[in-house]
Amino acid sequence: MSATDEIIRRWYPTYRDVGYYLKQYLAKYITPDVRVLDVGCGRQTYGQEYYRRAHEWVGVDPDRQAIAENTMPLTHKLTSEIKDLPLSLGQFDVITAQWVLEHLQNPESDIRRLNTVCKPGGYVIFTTTNVHSPVIWMSKIAPTSLKKRMRKALLGIEEKDTYPTAYRINTLGKIDTIFSAAGFTRVEVRTVGVLAYFSFNMVILRLKILLDRLVDPLGIFSSMNTHIVGVYRKKH
Repeated sequence: MSATDEIIRRWYPTYRDVGYYLKQYLAKYITPDVRVLDVGCGRQTYGQEYYRRAHEWVGVDPDRQAIAENTMPLTHKLTSEIKDLPLSLGQFDVITAQWVLEHLQNPESDIRRLNTVCKPGGYVIFTTTNVHSPVIWMSKIAPTSLKKRMRKALLGIEEKDTYPTAYRINTLGKIDTIFSAAGFTRVEVRTVGVLAYFSFNMVILRLKILLDRLVDPLGIFSSMNTHIVGVYRKKH
């Protein structure tokens, strides 16, 4: 366990990050009889233990090099933008998009395309960032080169896995409007605070934890949490 994780465990034992909620959704919706489309699978996917139990696990990513280096036990993998997803793939019971929405240049058309390849009654599970968060305010004005270095230093994410962001769907309201217009209904969506970004200084991390423990139960700043995780269902 890292020093950051140990401090969080001791100072805020009830804290749950976005990965916790994502795994809850993956565990619930990915069953042995489903086809899963892993949009933006990259080199590795978080929560692989849940994807592995699916009947079929198809990975897609626009980064050709990332797909080439992907060693997960995918049933099939291909290089493609969302808008170019071939209809020959058929329809899927579950579509996941981990850290994808923030990169979409044309989210309306992309989400409509996801609807096309989603079975009636199927689910889209996603994680993304919230532009109402102060952390993302700063990220929006920061050059990609700086974001790459910061994500490497704070989160251990390789620079080659950081891509330009558009933030054209990254509020609760826009997500709901665009998914609803594309033929989906909201199942559950929540914002989640993040503490890892403050791990560069243990004093600041502790202060952030104390602040969150005070305000989180009140829900007054929940709209400013850094991450968004949720599930939408395609209408029958």
